[in-house]
Amino acid sequence: MAIALVGVNPSVRTAQGWRLATLVLFCCLVSYADPYVPLGRDGKPLPECRVVWKEKGFTRNHADASKRSLFLPSRGESYFEQVDPEYQSFYQRLDRSSCFKKVTVLVYMAADNDLSRMSWRDIAEMEQVGSTLDVDVIVFQDDAQTDGMRYYHIAKRTNNFYREYKALVERYAQSQGKGDLQPTAMEQLYLGDKGLELPRSPLIKILPEGDSGDVGTAGKFLIYALSRYPSERVALIGWSHGEGFDADTRSGALDATEGDLLHRQGGFAFDYGSNSHMKVTEMVRGKTEGGLLGILAKYRAGHAIDWAGSDSCLNQQIEFGLEWEGAVDYLYGSAALLQGKGFNYGTLLRNLNSEQDFPAEEKALLERLRLEANKSETARQVYLRTHTRLFAKNIPAIYGRSVSSPSQDLRRSHYDPRATMAVWEMQRMGEVVDSLNTLARTLRYFVLHPKNAKQRTQRRFDLEGVFRNTRRFADVSNDLYHFLIELAEWQHDRREAFPKESYERQILQRLGDNIAAVKKALAAEGGAVLASYVGEYYRLK
Repeated sequence: MAIALVGVNPSVRTAQGWRLATLVLFCCLVSYADPYVPLGRDGKPLPECRVVWKEKGFTRNHADASKRSLFLPSRGESYFEQVDPEYQSFYQRLDRSSCFKKVTVLVYMAADNDLSRMSWRDIAEMEQVGSTLDVDVIVFQDDAQTDGMRYYHIAKRTNNFYREYKALVERYAQSQGKGDLQPTAMEQLYLGDKGLELPRSPLIKILPEGDSGDVGTAGKFLIYALSRYPSERVALIGWSHGEGFDADTRSGALDATEGDLLHRQGGFAFDYGSNSHMKVTEMVRGKTEGGLLGILAKYRAGHAIDWAGSDSCLNQQIEFGLEWEGAVDYLYGSAALLQGKGFNYGTLLRNLNSEQDFPAEEKALLERLRLEANKSETARQVYLRTHTRLFAKNIPAIYGRSVSSPSQDLRRSHYDPRATMAVWEMQRMGEVVDSLNTLARTLRYFVLHPKNAKQRTQRRFDLEGVFRNTRRFADVSNDLYHFLIELAEWQHDRREAFPKESYERQILQRLGDNIAAVKKALAAEGGAVLASYVGEYYRLK
């Protein structure tokens, strides 16, 4: 049974009256390892790219050997508008692997399926912000419309993307005699036929057609990006179909049915061309010993990924959290189905660079800490931890705003009143697991301890009713918090039916305490769920 962590204190907000000192405390409740210091091949700390490039005299107006403009901007803007035809010469001129940036964003787009056309749009959305002086955005893409697999270094567009995009979509629909279609239908028509013409970013690596549903393919991408684009922090985004939790069954007969769409249950990164996908239990550990943890040990000195998440359906059950424990600090995703456009990547990257949609008090705090960060190593670490936590905390709200309007404006994601998004603080997951195990033992004992078989059957039947009443997402995920609410009501009613001094009443009282402990472990303030967004469909219920 997959259990989703979603309905816990939706959209946690900081009270307007909180002082900055209180916010600092909130941001640092969990003690993480010191921020990663990128090292060179000689084992010595790398310098920061913005410092090195300034010393070399690279400026906005600097001209390179080919007379192309090398765009090196202020914070939050793209550092290249025009890329040399020969990307390698551009890369070598900047000597990128010999310095570090603040963040590298890695997007793994396993789009060799019926989502292929949307991958082109999302790459173009990323190009609204592009790679900046502080942030590199590196994308893997495997699509269904062309042969081969690609790595992109996302560049910033010099024009207004949506204005151009709207004109392209409408003009193409009219040329096909379909100018009367609704905007969303026009967009699908255009992306299906012309989507591959959208990206402007340089291709930094082109591979023959392969299997994006193989964790080995993802591992090679991570090694390439982490070694060539060093950074203090890393964000990893999985982009594809998701169908919930699955695992290696260790049964040849069962595993042989995985390629059959009718028997398929769970998984991520579905590659229709190869008829394959990743099992959730492979995503961190790999098919062989090492996997992601081995890559992090070699290329990040064992430091966890700062943010990891999925732009896919059904990828936020508690089982996901257990698999990713130790590999990531903050894990986000949706326990429900995602609308077809997924994240608005322009908005997501703008907030990573400049916190434009953060609450005012959080922006003020980060600005103050940013100014203090240059004064000491301790102050710098406080800033990094605080920014990492607050960006994670704001991800559900950023997503929620993009799906909360019925407008068919091409700038927005699809309206989705059933949307959910949650962020887990992974160092808190152990508390959730321990409290759940205790709850499960008590519940199991209550159901099985009667000697009377009829009583045992009745108690099982009662619990089935609790599960039937629990909120579900796409008939795959049971909402854990809602289950606890239903279970608490059942526990209370059953407890009152027994005499005060009875053994059953004592067990049920213990069960009530166990339920409260799990709720506390999940609670958005101080618990595993840092923040969440729940669509109006569920809020109204």
